[in-house]
Amino acid sequence: MTPPTLTPPLVSVVVPVFRTEEYLPACLASLLRQTLPDFEVVVVDDASPGDVAGVVARAVAADPRVRLVRHEENQGVGLARVTGARAARGPFLSFVDSDDAVDERFLETLHAAAIHHGADLVQCGIVVHEPDGTTFCVNRGGAQHELRGDAVVRALLGGTMSNTLGNKLVAAGTFLSGIDELVTSLRGVTFAEDLLTLFVLVTRARCFAHVPDPLYRYLRRTTSVTLTEDASVLVRNVESLGRVYDHVRSVLACRADPPLLVHDFFEREFVVPAVNHFWRAREAGTGAPAGLPASPAALGLLGALVAHSLFVDDAPASA
Repeated sequence: MTPPTLTPPLVSVVVPVFRTEEYLPACLASLLRQTLPDFEVVVVDDASPGDVAGVVARAVAADPRVRLVRHEENQGVGLARVTGARAARGPFLSFVDSDDAVDERFLETLHAAAIHHGADLVQCGIVVHEPDGTTFCVNRGGAQHELRGDAVVRALLGGTMSNTLGNKLVAAGTFLSGIDELVTSLRGVTFAEDLLTLFVLVTRARCFAHVPDPLYRYLRRTTSVTLTEDASVLVRNVESLGRVYDHVRSVLACRADPPLLVHDFFEREFVVPAVNHFWRAREAGTGAPAGLPASPAALGLLGALVAHSLFVDDAPASA
């Protein structure tokens, strides 16, 4: 007897986990309160040392829309998302970090915008929660709107599309069409994975829709890779940023985007973070140039910084 075919959910939410088990219950709770009922949550245990399976089992006992897939070895958040996307059943994908949370209207609002605009990439605003308890909203896109064709890529270049993946909804077909490029380019990348993934997506997306509502809750933690003061981690971040830079540069070289737009994008997404990393590494006890890994990616990024004349003696570039 053939078992009945399960109807695919409208949205598959992919939640990668590595050393963030303590935050996962709150993340799942926010997802399971969604006003859009027809979705699934695919938790990807990226060989985390904690009891991810136990957290998921307790969630499944209360709600069967949650399921677990697991890596035998840690592969990084970028490739964990790829694994989740491959396991997903829905026509739309959302990628929520396991130490963040979402508003109860997150999926319903973004899915409605995707259908209304015929969009394969949708973005909402973000509420940032700082470690000291303060909050603020980020809405780079302004009023609700849609963009098509080359304007999608230029939204990322111009900064009206945020460089984070968590506040996005993506058509599964668009994501899967770039999966080979993602697997190759994300390998070994431990910083700026969102930017690289988005760059692969915007070159394939036909329509991008922006919703200003701040529905994604980004919880900045003192232990996060973006706030670390560990010199070895800072150096590894520069290595990864250099890899992402090389990939993005190779893609842009085949396009004809406005030079000033490309220059500003490069400076905002690569030069400023790298300079700040160099300074933080020096403050942590590792001399900036001496602490750089001797790799083509990092040295290429160093050369770009020199070309932009942004090495200064007194203070880091402002973020």
